[in-house]
Amino acid sequence: MYGISIEHKNKTITITKKFEKLTKNFASDESKELGRAMRQYPTYKLKIREIEKNPDKMTYKGLTYDTMKDYFTANKADRAQHLRAKLDEMRGRKNGKRDVTMIVCSYAEIKAWFFAECPEIEKHNEEIIKLCKDSKKDNLKKTSESKSSDQFDNNETTTPAETDVKTFTPTEVIKNPSLSVEEVKQSA
Repeated sequence: MYGISIEHKNKTITITKKFEKLTKNFASDESKELGRAMRQYPTYKLKIREIEKNPDKMTYKGLTYDTMKDYFTANKADRAQHLRAKLDEMRGRKNGKRDVTMIVCSYAEIKAWFFAECPEIEKHNEEIIKLCKDSKKDNLKKTSESKSSDQFDNNETTTPAETDVKTFTPTEVIKNPSLSVEEVKQSA
């Protein structure tokens, strides 16, 4: 049966998410098959198969045929008409209508052609991703530094003399906003 596999090496019974949904109906064949497998291998653990996602995969949310045409019009004005016609031809369209005699390319093939015609988009996206990763690293570094300083501040014990130095009265701050800790120590 499709959707269930038994891995003897890892001692697991692996099922897909679709199979899991079908097992919710107790009378279904999938539920019976899962029950049979679990009775046959009672020490095996049940595991739901997760699809591994490639974090480096470039995704282009919102890249539709219309956005491709709009990009040609806005950025490739000298060749826009030719590129739009080529795109329609790859989609199996002639004069704005579907032509059943034409071969249709898949979206993946059209997207690959689009990026071959407009390589500046991929370069731009790579730069944006690099900036996002760098900014994420900086934010993580700042967060970890602030957490460690918070932990340090929470564990720190101060004497009454030190609290006097660290405490500023509102009038002192208003009169001299550039007041430093050393100046407060001297004035106290």
